[in-house]
Amino acid sequence: MDDTSDRFFVLTGGPGSGKTTLIDALGRAGYGQDDERKQDFAEAVRTCDAIVRAYGQYGYEIVELPRVSVELRVRFILENLAHHSSC
Repeated sequence: MDDTSDRFFVLTGGPGSGKTTLIDALGRAGYGQDDERKQDFAEAVRTCDAIVRAYGQYGYEIVELPRVSVELRVRFILENLAHHSSC
């Protein structure tokens, strides 16, 4: 593993995009978590569940982004946009 102790990476994305899953996997691989992340994995899962319920209560359709390559994610998003815009 490269020495990344002096480097920081910012991971962003919407609910359900896989941020927590990635951070958990990196932790298991030996990468550390800084003090900025206040949630552990279990709390992040509860937060995600609460957000999904709240959006559902307001009539939003939740579409989970598949955990696949970037190219396949882009295709998935474009196909879903095309489908929903033709309704």
